[in-house]
Amino acid sequence: MGSGQAKVPGGPSQGAALSGMNARPAKAVVLAAGLGARMDPLTSAIPKPMLPMWNMPLVERTVRMLASWGVSDVLLNLHHGANAIFSHFRKHPVQGTRVSFSFEPVMLGTAGALRKASWFLGEDAFWLVNGDILANVPPQLFLRAWRRSKPLSVLWLTDRAGPRTVEMEGDAIRVFRSNRPGTRGTFTMCGLHLLSPRILSYVGDGEVCSLVTAYERALSAGDRLAAVNPPEALWIDIGTPEGYLEAHRQMWLNRRAPRAPHLSISPRALRARAILARSGAIVRGFVAAEGAFRASPGAVAENSVLLDGVTLASSARLVCAVAASGVTVRGPAARLVYRADAASDPKIRMAAAAMNWPPSKTLVMPLPPRGSARTFARISSGGRTAMLIRYSLEREENAFYAPHARWLSAARLPVPRVLLDRPSDLLCVMQDVGDLSLLEAARDLTAASMADIYEEVLQVIVRWHQSIFTRRPPRRMCEPFSADLFEWEHNLFVEKLLVERLGASPVVSQKAKQILRRIASDLADEQPALLHRDLQSSNIHIAGGKIWLIDFQGMRVGPAMYDVASLLADPYVNMPLSLQERLLATYARLSGRRALRLEKMFWTAAAQRLSQALGAYARLAARPETSHFQRHIIPGLIMLDRAAARLDDCTALREIATWAVEREHTLQ
Repeated sequence: MGSGQAKVPGGPSQGAALSGMNARPAKAVVLAAGLGARMDPLTSAIPKPMLPMWNMPLVERTVRMLASWGVSDVLLNLHHGANAIFSHFRKHPVQGTRVSFSFEPVMLGTAGALRKASWFLGEDAFWLVNGDILANVPPQLFLRAWRRSKPLSVLWLTDRAGPRTVEMEGDAIRVFRSNRPGTRGTFTMCGLHLLSPRILSYVGDGEVCSLVTAYERALSAGDRLAAVNPPEALWIDIGTPEGYLEAHRQMWLNRRAPRAPHLSISPRALRARAILARSGAIVRGFVAAEGAFRASPGAVAENSVLLDGVTLASSARLVCAVAASGVTVRGPAARLVYRADAASDPKIRMAAAAMNWPPSKTLVMPLPPRGSARTFARISSGGRTAMLIRYSLEREENAFYAPHARWLSAARLPVPRVLLDRPSDLLCVMQDVGDLSLLEAARDLTAASMADIYEEVLQVIVRWHQSIFTRRPPRRMCEPFSADLFEWEHNLFVEKLLVERLGASPVVSQKAKQILRRIASDLADEQPALLHRDLQSSNIHIAGGKIWLIDFQGMRVGPAMYDVASLLADPYVNMPLSLQERLLATYARLSGRRALRLEKMFWTAAAQRLSQALGAYARLAARPETSHFQRHIIPGLIMLDRAAARLDDCTALREIATWAVEREHTLQ
């Protein structure tokens, strides 16, 4: 493995050579040192670049792609699982390509890795590729951009996927950390660069430094960074189970005419699907068996990957899932499934053991990441399932979820039962109430069926609201709604949505705050109740023929109409006005309140709740990992306009909502 450093000239005026118009870079660096945390625990035993892709490690496919571009020297930086990568290329060399290695005892970051590998780079331009992507892109695009403007680097960007945090002017990059990610005119770095060794002048010796930081230093020094955005290129980030499955799917769809030799699938890899079918299993779409497997008749495998040693019982329903090594699948499994005894987090093994579920026979199926400083995983053993919740105290109310569930269950309200509560370990295990939320169910319901379900929810909410008057309240709970909390919600709306995202003027911002303060003062007269606090359609589940309410850790005392507005003016569902009016009348009848008074208070509460929701959407949309929340902003603004139209002296709020919709359209 190489070490040492080479002196590299610096400064924006000096370019790296590509001798001759048809010359191509002879060297490439593949970044293969990452821990692969998003694919844990698959990557605890094997480094992510070594994950099999139709029986060939991902990193080998990357090296083969580079070889087809004329690269003869490839360097891989190594850290986690270094021996596995080193041994593979020693046993399976890629013809015509010499592979070298740079081991990092302590990871140095994507730019720090280049500084350590300076002995390898020389003076000519080289390719830099992330080791966890599946790619197919014409190298000529990069070479033409390089010769046209002699930049420090030509980056591959896309505006069709990923967090989209990069901004450009023409073909020149200007910003790497956009404050409006995911909006029109933003791009994602795809992890492939044609790069000058001058980049080392922006990285200190031994410095832990990311490539983005080095690029930002280069921009400040006046260096130029160019980009290409080829529309037909293939780019898949293998950093998540979804990406790993999509990469397999794309190769499967193009198996008869691969886009490039490095994307071909061997006949041996394709035979596994036929063997699985002959065993009596039901096979749909692609199934990649990356090692030995067993399957019983009746098992279902659809668009899934089986790692080594997987067994599918006759009851298995493996759909769009990666089954980790050694797993025996019984029942439904999706996304990722692994054994609890293989988990890198000891709390998972501890939770299974505390429930008397043998970790070696307990399966763990993590749910996709979400906000609120919590992670969720479905666990199953012996035909039983439960929901494992791990949390941090970044939000104090996370610790209230299990105690609140016990209190609400005692009040005979439909919430999941607490199966295990370990506050010292920041985890709890709850009854599994399935994946079907009211949000998802509403998409397929007739208007009559939708009304019936919402009326059932309202019956529960009336009892929920009144429960605090018949029982002693929970010992610990969030502070009640107050003028300060209302103002915090207003500031969230104004600062995150109007100012930071949409660029509102101080005049517009102040006007919005004035109107919202008046709305909040009107809400102060509303009847107090015990609120769920986040009563939106995604927090209402349907399982076993009944409804279940979840995510009530923020429960507190406040105006009853806040909950009703959260439910009926939910931007996720965009309920028709006629149904809102019908259901509001139902709530009035169930609660014994006057309908006319209730209607005005409902729209007042809707304006307040929507200001909070819209501010939250804008805040989440500004984060790469949750930028998809931007799709709820326009429906939320339209619903805010509907509320303002039914309130006195709110013409200015309607004008702000209309302006915001127009401005948001220019961003999306």
